[in-house]
Amino acid sequence: MIGPRQTERATGGSDRAVSSQVSYVLTIAIVAALLSTVTFVMSDVVTDQRENATQAELTVVGERLAAQLVAADDLALRGTPGTLRISTNLPDRVAGAGYVVELRTSEIELRTTDPDVTVTIPHKTTTPIAGTTVTGNPTVTIVLDSGDLTLSEEGVRP
Repeated sequence: MIGPRQTERATGGSDRAVSSQVSYVLTIAIVAALLSTVTFVMSDVVTDQRENATQAELTVVGERLAAQLVAADDLALRGTPGTLRISTNLPDRVAGAGYVVELRTSEIELRTTDPDVTVTIPHKTTTPIAGTTVTGNPTVTIVLDSGDLTLSEEGVRP
C-alpha cells in the first residue's frame, strides 16, 4: 500500500510551498490596492479642506477690508479735509498661499492661484471708487485723494 508521503515522492513534491507563496503575493497585492485607494481618496479630501480654508480666510480678509472701506467712506462724507489714509493690517498669506485684492466699484474681489479660489465681498460706498489691485500685504492703506477711494500697499503711492 502507498501512503501519503510515498505519493508526494512519486509525483515530484508538495504543492504546499507554492500555495504559501501565492497567498503571500495575493496578500501584498490586496494591501497595495487598498493603500492606493485610501491615498487617492484622502488626497481629494485634503484638497477640498485646503480650498475651504482658503475661501474662509479670504472671506474674513475681505470683510475686514470692506469694513475699513466703509469707515473711510463715512469719514469722506463728513468732509475730512485733505488726503485721508486708513491703514489696515492684513495677512500676507492665506492658507499658505499668496493672494490678490482687487477693489471695484461695488465689490472687493480676493483671489489665489494655488488653490484657485476667488471670493467676492460686496460693499456700499457713496464716495467714488477708483479700481485698484494690490497683492496681499501686511499693511494695505485705503486712500482718499482727489475724491476717489483707492488701495495702496505700504510704501507705494497710488
